[in-house]
Amino acid sequence: MILQFIPQLFDAQSCIVGSIAKQLLKPSRLSLSEIGQVVGFCDQSHFTNAFQRPIKLTPRQYRNQQ
Repeated sequence: MILQFIPQLFDAQSCIVGSIAKQLLKPSRLSLSEIGQVVGFCDQSHFTNAFQRPIKLTPRQYRNQQ
């Protein structure tokens, strides 16, 4: 029964992580690795992949657009 809620939990987590990451990418001098660590990823690669899935931009592309 609990397995049916896993996709919704994953979507909610992605939304929260993406929102926090977006805020940190805008004005910050933090590196992408540091931002990834702040939002809970062990390395920049995992952070980049997780960020890019819903937003369709890499963190670097998002930062450069701001």
